[in-house]
Amino acid sequence: MHGILTELDRALPGARTHLAANGLADRCDVVACDFFTDPLPPGARGYLLAHVIHNWNDAQALAILRAVRAAIPDNGRLLLVEAIIPDDDSPHLAKDLDIRLLTILPGGGRTESEYARLLAEAGFRPEPAAGLARIESVIAATPAN
Repeated sequence: MHGILTELDRALPGARTHLAANGLADRCDVVACDFFTDPLPPGARGYLLAHVIHNWNDAQALAILRAVRAAIPDNGRLLLVEAIIPDDDSPHLAKDLDIRLLTILPGGGRTESEYARLLAEAGFRPEPAAGLARIESVIAATPAN
């Protein structure tokens, strides 16, 4: 498997060092990209946004997701990894994280239905979320045609 890591210019030296230290430098290209102003590398079969969308308000999150939609082929797949807030009033660590995020970032946590709405509005067909090992979940989405 070969990947492309897109990141702001200032983060590229650290990313390259980390990839090299973990034996991945030959399997991952590192590309300068600001997803608000630059097009994402096109044509990959998979795009992964892990712990990204919760940082941004809905308008900014939509801009990011639309940038992915512009780059992804019709047979591609987007994986969105986030701590999803339950739709009910049950206790969950994602709620604690949401309170913390609201104090430092313009975004915040979202429920599965809120993520699904954003994905659909950006041109994706989301699948039901699947829980991961910690508090995170993954939502897979394919381009809506």
